[in-house]
Amino acid sequence: MAKATTVDFYEWQLTKKTVGERIKHLYRNPLMADVNFLVADKRGSDRPKVSIPCHKFVLAISSPVFFAMFFGQLQEVSESIDLPDCDSEGFLELLRYIYCDDVKLTGSCVMQVLYLAKKYIIPSLTSRCRCFLEANVNAENVLDVLPVVDKLEEAHLTGICWRIVDSHTEKILQSASASLLEDHEDIVVSMLRRDSLNVNEVKIFQAVNCWATDICKKRGLTPSGKERRTVIGKQF
Repeated sequence: MAKATTVDFYEWQLTKKTVGERIKHLYRNPLMADVNFLVADKRGSDRPKVSIPCHKFVLAISSPVFFAMFFGQLQEVSESIDLPDCDSEGFLELLRYIYCDDVKLTGSCVMQVLYLAKKYIIPSLTSRCRCFLEANVNAENVLDVLPVVDKLEEAHLTGICWRIVDSHTEKILQSASASLLEDHEDIVVSMLRRDSLNVNEVKIFQAVNCWATDICKKRGLTPSGKERRTVIGKQF
């Protein structure tokens, strides 16, 4: 790999015709960076956190939250900021949008990007995420999407998800794992209270009973009727 020359370092601006190109050049670039964000490595929690260089001015002109963070009355003075609520894949796509006016949304990062776009109040990116999800949510992934958009109070996306659940209930119940009951009991309760589900009630009972049995085994409990009832709870 060729080494950067003195001209490359000091006169790189001359190769960029617009302000947009010059800002894009700073994406993931430590040149003039004045803050670093520490985020989890997308490859797994067992890896060290990733340090991502950023530029306060660029972030602040894109987000009122970043502006308040770096230039408000209670501005952040640390040069290294830990972000525990996202990983490197999602955060880098947020930065790609801020620096490059572009974003590469995928099934593995779109939910994080939507969360971050709302957290940092970037409506245009929020809209991009909504459009991607509207086009890509289906019976195979709806149970991954539904709990997140419901928590983020995305009413339109939540409605789309519920319509998919109504239309493909049996298929969704068959593919769902016990983690749905374990981690998102409120979603299961809402699902089973719907009158529009396209499935026989016996199928619903069998699915919930199967999930409860799996949870009992996972916890080292004998899946008796009493233990399954404890796992299922009083709301069912």
